[in-house]
Amino acid sequence: MNLKRTFIFILGNLFFYSAQANDLMSDSAQKEPVLNRPYRSLQFGIASTSSVFRDFATSPLFYEGSPMQYCLAWSKDEGKKERRLSLQYQSGTFKPELKEVNTPSAVSTIYLQYSRLWYLTSWKKTDLRLGGMLDLGGNFRFNPALQNNAGGLEIFNTLFLSAKASRDVSRLNEKSGKFLFLFKYRRVPRRRTLSFQLNAAVMNNSLRNGYIYSNQANITNKPNIFYNYQFNTFSGYRLNTALEYSVFLSNGNAIRYGWNWDAFQSGEKFNRMEMAQHAFQVSFLFQIPKREKK
Repeated sequence: MNLKRTFIFILGNLFFYSAQANDLMSDSAQKEPVLNRPYRSLQFGIASTSSVFRDFATSPLFYEGSPMQYCLAWSKDEGKKERRLSLQYQSGTFKPELKEVNTPSAVSTIYLQYSRLWYLTSWKKTDLRLGGMLDLGGNFRFNPALQNNAGGLEIFNTLFLSAKASRDVSRLNEKSGKFLFLFKYRRVPRRRTLSFQLNAAVMNNSLRNGYIYSNQANITNKPNIFYNYQFNTFSGYRLNTALEYSVFLSNGNAIRYGWNWDAFQSGEKFNRMEMAQHAFQVSFLFQIPKREKK
């Protein structure tokens, strides 16, 4: 069973489990406000992605792929302030958009992100937070068909201005009935939240080669992977969004379904790098109990 089939299998079971759980929300929890409630958690996520990139330093062709993505994150929501630290890794094969060209590229990408948001205002069951996010990422590509330019390595750094809107969509009353007049169902009260976050770059930096990846360092017995690399500040642009739906269990843990979109473009003229990605993610959130002060 490959990774994609495993992902679909896990996703199907998660939806089935979420629909059949009978103790997702206690009576006392129903009377408490859902938003701005302190919550700390450790998160494990897996995502199925759809990605495309083009690097004029090696080839003008668009390369498409669907690498699997894995995420480990720590988050702490103190009500008035929310912090999150996450590490994401993905790896897969990308093929040219033109089917006539058979030159696949193996790509591995890693992201380290830290965000901090502050509570701004509330309206009915919706609150708004503003803050920022710092992202440090890099990718390594290997395409033997490009010969001397077979390997490519970039490092990107982005400072975002972030805005997040969250809404309480909890079910407070039990619902039951029949589906298609045959199947009985029972939906118990449960805590649920829906959020949307927009991250817009205010500073985008990149560490990239001058033009092409081949260089003289490889034939002088003094190989230097960063030979002729240049650090470009305020170069290019980046924008990403995150739509998340969270279902909380009675033990404080949660299951989160998310859709993330990210688009990046470096600022160089002749060797510009462009990359865009959609990712559908399922995450397990394990609540970290608050330590009592002695």
